Amino acid sequence: MNTSLTDIRNSDVTEENALISLRRYGVKKMKKQNEVIYSAANPANSVFYLLKGTVKLVDEQKGISKTITADQFFGDLFLFYSKDIYVETLSDIEYIQITNDDYQRLFKEDFKLVTTIIKDLSKQTVFKEERKLSKVLDNVKNLKSKVINRLDNKQRECKSY
Repeated sequence: MNTSLTDIRNSDVTEENALISLRRYGVKKMKKQNEVIYSAANPANSVFYLLKGTVKLVDEQKGISKTITADQFFGDLFLFYSKDIYVETLSDIEYIQITNDDYQRLFKEDFKLVTTIIKDLSKQTVFKEERKLSKVLDNVKNLKSKVINRLDNKQRECKSY
């Protein structure tokens, strides 16, 4: 289940009020299909709320991707930043971009909304942990290969004596 603005509903906070609050702290933007929102070459240091469309988080080095749909948060805000990930639009999109400075202000003024953002962004950590595990497995495979080669070399040396 996706964490979205509907998750912060209670008697005094509606989805509409939360969206108005987001727009107060961020800037609404649009991108066309196949455009890059941020990358290692162009980091955003922002959090994004996707209003319409679909984007893909991509780790090209490992060939891993994750699709983000409307009503979800994503971003490379300091805690969730990764130099290996870029975000590409899969369709025409509309989104709200909240910069680090505005996020800090939001944090002080609307903690409930910040909690929702953090919950949604934390889902990306699973994506990143999968990448880390993949790197560890690659390192283990390389190490195993080196050990086997060394043992083979030592065995050949011993036979030549």
